[in-house]
Amino acid sequence: MAYILNNDKQEDFECSLALEGASLDDSMARVILEINDTMLMFKGTIDESGKCHVPIKNLKKIFPKEATGNMKLEVIAEDTYFSPWEDSVTIKPSKVVTVESVKLNKEPEKPKMVVEVKEQKVEQKPVKKPSPNINELCESLIKQGFNKTVIYKNKKQSIPVLGKVIHEYYKAYDMKPEKGAMKEILNNL
Repeated sequence: MAYILNNDKQEDFECSLALEGASLDDSMARVILEINDTMLMFKGTIDESGKCHVPIKNLKKIFPKEATGNMKLEVIAEDTYFSPWEDSVTIKPSKVVTVESVKLNKEPEKPKMVVEVKEQKVEQKPVKKPSPNINELCESLIKQGFNKTVIYKNKKQSIPVLGKVIHEYYKAYDMKPEKGAMKEILNNL
């Protein structure tokens, strides 16, 4: 597993060292980063208990995007060079912001106006249906051969036929014959 350094903040490389045959007082530590064609060196300190501390400055200007390479610790103790640790390294930002979706600007909505017109109530007069015209009916009966003389000579046959004719005539006007309609028609014939 690679050692990870964040490029957008200072990092501290720390480790514990055990040195035999030499004094830690005159020892020095450094971390070497080898990434692509770039080699960087960071100096560190070793205290008397063997704790090694190497501050690694912000690397964002050098490596703005994620990069991989090698990292190694070098220790120099009493003119002797040691490379006690080496590993692969990944340099990447600690915080990443990505755009997941973009809301497109719409054209501003134009003002809308709603006009509500109140309907005027127009008083409608009831349509009068034309009423049956008795004179018109009488003229029609006379043309068909009905008159008082014919009707009275043959009352048994003529009166029921005349009743049906009057009834149909009024039915055409969606009305019932008025009382006394037959009498009035007989008087007009």
